[in-house]
Amino acid sequence: MVLAPDPSPGEEAFLAVVEDAASKEVALRFRYFSASRGALEWRHASAHKVQVGPPARFVATCHRSASLKWFRVDNILGADLDPHEAFRGASEATVREFIATSIGGYTSGQPIECRFFVRDPEARWVKGSLPEGSRFEVVTVPAPGIRVTARTGGVVALARHVVGLGDAARVETPELRAIVRDLAEGALRG
Repeated sequence: MVLAPDPSPGEEAFLAVVEDAASKEVALRFRYFSASRGALEWRHASAHKVQVGPPARFVATCHRSASLKWFRVDNILGADLDPHEAFRGASEATVREFIATSIGGYTSGQPIECRFFVRDPEARWVKGSLPEGSRFEVVTVPAPGIRVTARTGGVVALARHVVGLGDAARVETPELRAIVRDLAEGALRG
């Protein structure tokens, strides 16, 4: 028997509407709480792929920014199909690449290469606990430990994971290092 998690009330109420918008290629009009903006606002998007959670989320072309974005279904507070708004398509390859370079449903820009080393004994459990998303390449190295490489747009989400490893991790790429430093210093200041 497979037990699937129960959907949240927000997911249950609006998941079918999002799935309809994606399958029918009709623009979705929805009232959405954006955690990054801290605002509730009406939006339009063209849904391309739905990922049933938890949490349920979807990849869509945001009509405001004209770019691919992730949206969480449980942050929707009202939704319907809007046949008066033009659907904005995206190629399957583009959507697939966007999903593959996201981490845990997050992306913060163009994908970049990120690399970090994790020493033993922590390396043994880190291998199996890398965040969901980007294609990670994990190589055992003689230090001893592992070197983890990923091309990702979810650099901030990856940096949060690396910060959690503390001194067991050593960042090897400058962009990731800068974000890890900012997060760690912010936590110390807080």
